Amino acid sequence: MAIVESTPFAGGPILSLGQYLAPGQYMASRNGLYFAGIEADGTFHVYAGNERRQIYVMSGTSYKKDPTTGNQFYAVVQPDGNFVVYQGTVPDNSHPVWGIEQAWFKKPQGNAFYALLQDDGNFVVYQGQPGDNSTPLWATNAWMTTVSIAMTNVRYDLDNAKVMNQQLANSTQQMITNKSAVQQSESFTFDLTYTTSSTFSLQVGQTSTVSAGVSLSIEAGIPLFEKASIDASLTVSAESSFSRTSGVEVTQGQRYSGTIPVVVPADSVINCTATVSTAQMQVPFTANGTYTLALHGSSNRFTVTGPVQGSYNATSAFYLNTTFDQQTPSIAAKAA
Repeated sequence: MAIVESTPFAGGPILSLGQYLAPGQYMASRNGLYFAGIEADGTFHVYAGNERRQIYVMSGTSYKKDPTTGNQFYAVVQPDGNFVVYQGTVPDNSHPVWGIEQAWFKKPQGNAFYALLQDDGNFVVYQGQPGDNSTPLWATNAWMTTVSIAMTNVRYDLDNAKVMNQQLANSTQQMITNKSAVQQSESFTFDLTYTTSSTFSLQVGQTSTVSAGVSLSIEAGIPLFEKASIDASLTVSAESSFSRTSGVEVTQGQRYSGTIPVVVPADSVINCTATVSTAQMQVPFTANGTYTLALHGSSNRFTVTGPVQGSYNATSAFYLNTTFDQQTPSIAAKAA
């Protein structure tokens, strides 16, 4: 049975004191990958992915259902820190059906409590205020580990990309001298090496960073600097399929080399220069993800789909350039 969905819960991933979660509402983790809600029969569930794969369901009932209070249900975090599912209407004429208070549950001091659907799928009741150093009181302990992600439909936000640390990576010069009274044909040969690097730093939604070491399979292009673009403008290469590991930098040695014909006028010197300039880019992106997840403490794995976002970070060449500066009369002729 799936959650009776119609409206995202106003509190998002947080159920605070004074808020009620009823069938027809669902909590969503900040990363958009996990959901929690009350089914029509009053059962509390936690699901993963767009397919709503069940990762937790409340076991049994702490109290008997009362036929006199109807078939309406809601969940609430009480002022004593207990998370309870009630049968009945909000807030009167209600009868408790299920709660987390057990013999081992220590009643805390104070009256600031909330429940949070975390970005790993664990549903936790905390003492304190969201954002503070809250103390966990109870949890479903059904949290997920991301094993791998297959990313498709990757959308790079070039308008909000950052380009920084533009610098000269390598250069070479060659002086070609013609002391004669007629022009001569020479050549400028250069061979420059430099290093590029790239990293996919991924998030699930807006807040949860994917741990380094997660296997990634990607169908996408790669952001590149426009060839010979001195303003380091960006484009995206043609789409291809490749594999990466999240958070792991990939470095590659690159070479800019060539031989260019140079016509040297009579009694002249041509100063030939080749340069490679590099810069760093940070390009945010969103994508569709197919996740392979593993439930903590279990060898079972399953796949679900959900959103992915993150940043493509790279150091790359943005300007490969050759210049030819003619000097007359020739320095060599003057020296002679």
